[in-house]
Amino acid sequence: MAETTMRLFVAVEVPAHVRDAVDAATEPLRRRQPAARWVAPNAYHLTLQFVGWVDDAGARSVEGACAEAAGSVGPFALRLTGGAGMFGNGVLWAALEDSRGLHAVAAALREAMVAGGLSVEERPFHAHLTLARAGRTTRLPRDLAGAYDGPPSGWEVERLVLLRSRLRRTGAEYSPRGAWLLQG
Repeated sequence: MAETTMRLFVAVEVPAHVRDAVDAATEPLRRRQPAARWVAPNAYHLTLQFVGWVDDAGARSVEGACAEAAGSVGPFALRLTGGAGMFGNGVLWAALEDSRGLHAVAAALREAMVAGGLSVEERPFHAHLTLARAGRTTRLPRDLAGAYDGPPSGWEVERLVLLRSRLRRTGAEYSPRGAWLLQG
């Protein structure tokens, strides 16, 4: 049976050298918290806008918003600080240096989605790289963020990607639906 809806989000990709460095930095934490749901390095990304479930027409509208946002913002530098934080006791994330480019592209995307009649998240944009989530029956200890000693890695962001998320028992699987070069 063909799927009629899909779960989407717009993101910035993380290059292999950064994924590898972050993976190495999380290795001691994974040993410490094996029950946590650790994000696989090939799934690291920075979410700009979660879209949720849409049909093909909705996906095409999101693609239009991505194209518009990518056309209004140029490439920019992005850098992990080497530190981490927590959302409650449920999500461990790596921190990013404040980036005018990242905020500009997130704002342009949000504006294009609203102009296109799409729903957007109400909460303010908080740039982060999710590393782990609490397990089904366990919470993450608050001191886990302080134990993260990540690399202050940087890269040049040159495009947006629209990712499709498929929820599996082993974790979410992401596949690209489209990509747009930043050209503003």
